[in-house]
Amino acid sequence: MDLPTRLARWNHLLGYIWVPGVVLFLIAAIFKLRIPMLTSGYWLFVLLTVVAVLVAVRDYRPARTLLFAMVPFVVYKTLEYTLTGADGKLAKRFDDALDTSQGFVIIWLITFIFIARSQKKPWKKSGCSARKKKRPSA
Repeated sequence: MDLPTRLARWNHLLGYIWVPGVVLFLIAAIFKLRIPMLTSGYWLFVLLTVVAVLVAVRDYRPARTLLFAMVPFVVYKTLEYTLTGADGKLAKRFDDALDTSQGFVIIWLITFIFIARSQKKPWKKSGCSARKKKRPSA
């Protein structure tokens, strides 16, 4: 997606996305916390960050496709996080529904990742030819 060019400031900040995870891990280790919600909360933060980056570069066609792929997955993970109790377990009435939807969401995500990847190849070719046309002949 060429983030250093498109989103230079964001690209720098994304290099530090691991820091909140380390901080949460250290807090959990120091205070001997066994809260599964910390891990889920961090991964939800990472997913929402990825969605924010995709929204920021939505003018790039493969990014729009990836955004389309990510939305059901993020909604699923948000629902799972919201419906999970403090002990890290889902109530039985939600467990079956989320298990069923998880299969759909993962298949959807993988399919659209492949579609976005195939969209990237023609875009690179057209971008290279456009750059050659702009360059003056010597």
